[in-house]
Amino acid sequence: MPQKDTRAGLFYGVGAYTLWGLSPLYWHLLIAVPHWEITVHRVIWCAVAVGIVVTLSGRLANIIAMLRDRRLLATMMLTGLLIAFNWGVMVWAVSAEQIVQAAFGYFINPLANIALGVLLLGEKLSPLRWAAVALAIGAVVVQTVALGAFPTIAFALGLSFSFYGYFRKTANIGGLDGVFVEAMLLLPFGVALVLYWQMTGQAVFLHENPYTDVLLILCGPVTALPLILFSIAARQVRLSTIGFLQYI
Repeated sequence: MPQKDTRAGLFYGVGAYTLWGLSPLYWHLLIAVPHWEITVHRVIWCAVAVGIVVTLSGRLANIIAMLRDRRLLATMMLTGLLIAFNWGVMVWAVSAEQIVQAAFGYFINPLANIALGVLLLGEKLSPLRWAAVALAIGAVVVQTVALGAFPTIAFALGLSFSFYGYFRKTANIGGLDGVFVEAMLLLPFGVALVLYWQMTGQAVFLHENPYTDVLLILCGPVTALPLILFSIAARQVRLSTIGFLQYI
């Protein structure tokens, strides 16, 4: 893996984390919708949105050809499961009123990214970066002590997304193509859940108001864009740099 960051990669990384930082403003508009339903609609409409772009750009045949590589397909199945697990834990944490631990998880995540970059990819850190890492580790220790118990939720969130970033970095597939494959692998499960909720009368979608329906559909591009930017950045910058970028 390259030991230098590209300027474009840094731009994509900053864009991804900026959009993720602003995304709670959007999810707040859906506060009346159950968290699990929001997560499932993110999967479904992300697949639709990215599928349209992939099809219109003529990349579909190329992606299908790439997936004949069983190792790549297995990696994409793993990254799909990791991101779904991450979203699921986050939703559960919110519904269980474990907001502090959820937020703490995304403070641990950059440190896990740095650790994976150094230990598994052989990335080097400057003395100034090591000093920054030491300060962040100290903050994690202080916060863990303040919680009074081991932050299981925080580590589940932080580590799952860090390994997602690691495998996306090492997978030989572009950002848009990778997000499309992940979304399509998760799509059948999402559709099955939505159909079940519709049949049992538990769904908000199509039963509340057109405004809410539109917001749920727009979950697709809102979810896909930062994920695509992150996936592109992961291929062009060091994993340790991705960790530092997250603190913005």
